[in-house]
Amino acid sequence: MQRGYQYLFGPVPSRRLGRSLGIDLVRFKTCSFDCVYCQLGRTTDQTTARSEYVPAQAVIAELERKLKEKPAIDYLTFSGSGEPTLHIGIGKIIKAIKEITAIPVAVITNGSLLWMPEAREDLARADLVLPTLSSARPETFRKIHRPAPGLELEKIIRGMAEFRKKFPGSIWLELFIVQGINDSEEEMKALLPELKKIQPDKIQLNTPARLPAEDYSMSASEAVMHKLARLLGPRAELIAEFREKFPAGESGAGESEVLNYLKRRPGTMEDIASGLGISREAAAKLLQQLRLRNKICSRRWQEREEFFGVKPGPSRKRNR
Repeated sequence: MQRGYQYLFGPVPSRRLGRSLGIDLVRFKTCSFDCVYCQLGRTTDQTTARSEYVPAQAVIAELERKLKEKPAIDYLTFSGSGEPTLHIGIGKIIKAIKEITAIPVAVITNGSLLWMPEAREDLARADLVLPTLSSARPETFRKIHRPAPGLELEKIIRGMAEFRKKFPGSIWLELFIVQGINDSEEEMKALLPELKKIQPDKIQLNTPARLPAEDYSMSASEAVMHKLARLLGPRAELIAEFREKFPAGESGAGESEVLNYLKRRPGTMEDIASGLGISREAAAKLLQQLRLRNKICSRRWQEREEFFGVKPGPSRKRNR
């Protein structure tokens, strides 16, 4: 029996999307941004070059195989190791998904490439697109996202506005709030004119809830988040923690499935048990085995639960 997936992970418990089956289209930490809050750490391959980073047909084949298992999922979600719109075949893959299933397609993107007409066209068949816009001020934008050379805030916002004009699906715009950087009333007021251009269906305020790339990327308090949401109007909401737990079953998940999960989404023991459909005892045993083999590491952040992740490889940061 064939087991294991190279490009799919989860389903994971998502605070926005419920049961989300991840589709990963790029190599680890290949991104156009180097966000201070990223749960996967620093970007090691920063680029704006679109390419077939992984074989599109192999991704489609894995999806066909996974869907035959009839998993309980709410969304097929492009996310994972980096920026999914960097994959030049994402439009082809979305088209293939639409031909084999009615499960809605979501794309979690930093929105940095929507100024490209071809990127906007590729995402046109998705049901839901979740871009990020954390500031309307260039200096703050650069401080939070550390974009690749050539990515200017004005161009990115213009691309999002152009995408909105023709996209028939829903846009949930994420505002990632970092304490002391963009958590002021002035920052929110500066965003209002740009939000009118983009016209998102929802404005979702988020803040670091997992280990960030930089220790100074601290989460804002709930009171501050509520205050900022009120300034942005009725479409603004806070992203609540995902409370529903997946039932424990006999999924047969082993060490490879846990590593595949943690590579794209560091999480707690509860996250892993819930996402992979195994008991807490089974998850604890697998994590202990992987820790003894020096495959994973863990740490606590802001007095939260223990978070697990894969051991980082050698840094090879470069711009393209």
